[in-house]
Amino acid sequence: KGWTAFATFSGQPIHENADKLSLMLFGNGHLWLPDCEARSSAAHAFSSVIQKELNRETLCHNTLLVDGRSQRFPGRRLELVDFDAQPGAQRLTIADLEGRLYPGVRQMRTLIARPGWVLDFYQALSDTAHDYAWMTHVDAEPAGGSLTHWAQTALPAKAPWSYLREPQRASAPTGACWEAFTREGHTLRVELTSDGPVEVVRCGFPRDDTPHPATLPMRLVECRRPAAWFLAVYRFAPTAAPSLDVEVRPAGTEQWEIRTREGGLDSKHRVPRLPSRP
Repeated sequence: KGWTAFATFSGQPIHENADKLSLMLFGNGHLWLPDCEARSSAAHAFSSVIQKELNRETLCHNTLLVDGRSQRFPGRRLELVDFDAQPGAQRLTIADLEGRLYPGVRQMRTLIARPGWVLDFYQALSDTAHDYAWMTHVDAEPAGGSLTHWAQTALPAKAPWSYLREPQRASAPTGACWEAFTREGHTLRVELTSDGPVEVVRCGFPRDDTPHPATLPMRLVECRRPAAWFLAVYRFAPTAAPSLDVEVRPAGTEQWEIRTREGGLDSKHRVPRLPSRP
């Protein structure tokens, strides 16, 4: 009934995907945030068109997309910055401190798993502005959220973008929004905060290569600036539950302090801060 979070910073070249710093999240008997792949109808699925055009791309994974392009292969394992498995709060920080995935862009992801929720803090930093898209795929049914003014939007016409279904866009001027998803009597709330305004794209990720496939809900949280962070809190709570009170502030030059408040109870965590230089 607890949480299990899977994250990768692998450097294995065998059947390698552009999936570094990605997350899969399991809780209450279900894999809520899966590592996506559309099933192929080809006799040899590994050589199929959809395998080449979609399934090996960064767009399939719960990680950060930069400038709309898939990650480069890093050539070796990325950095394990921190790991602590204390009872009640397991922590992991992994990073690309040298910009091997995207030239000039350094990234760091911290996960903290507690009995009541999982905290996911993603940082990106560059000397120049980039288009950042924090991505997640949810194997459940959408059940409402804070954003209501959705409008149809266009995505790039070429693969892998052409596989995504019915894209819509909404703005979150404060950088904060939430959405709930339900499956078999459980409701997962994804509560997101960023350090500036963001736009959210919701669309469907195809489950297979048929002409009219069933889809998984996919979300891209987008912004354009040199540096950005995205803080997501995953928890089981009713759709109508009040949002968590969340605050992120610097704690010196090497750490952030993340505070959450729920029902009058405060929780504070110090997490590594992505350094300004390698």
